[in-house]
Amino acid sequence: MPLAELRLTRGALSDAKLDILARDLTAILLEHQGARPGSAVARSITRLEVTEFEPRRTYVGGNLSNAPCYRLSYTVPLGALNEDKKRSLVEKSTNAILAAEGTPFTEDDAYRVWCLIDEVPDGNWASAGKVWRWRDIMRWVARREIAARRQERDAGDGKLPERERKTGRTGIAA
Repeated sequence: MPLAELRLTRGALSDAKLDILARDLTAILLEHQGARPGSAVARSITRLEVTEFEPRRTYVGGNLSNAPCYRLSYTVPLGALNEDKKRSLVEKSTNAILAAEGTPFTEDDAYRVWCLIDEVPDGNWASAGKVWRWRDIMRWVARREIAARRQERDAGDGKLPERERKTGRTGIAA
């Protein structure tokens, strides 16, 4: 159930580029939290909120700046990201934002992108009217993915996957 919030200068990205960036940032975040690539279940509980703002003035180092600026905040359950994953998440997110803008990566341009990671202590994440612990979220996603795979299998040609046909077992034990 990760939450990402992107604040950016209005007009810095077209709607089409912003849509692509939202897809990319969602995939980057889920990858770093260990979600199965392409998991519709994990995507269904991942939120990215975008706020475009009209700054009257933006100052960098006390000087007026006309360059677009970005602030990306990730809110995740404590323990979802280790230090290596945090470093990689920030690097890939920064690169994705600059790529969406059409700007080649330079250190100066990278400083226009700020990434903040807020870790919510276990037992302090709530959604759907209940409190979730990190392990509960992981179990929920796993159960939903298993159910989705079974539904896909049942909606298919009715044949069991080869491994299950040979062993006679279905599900995880197959």
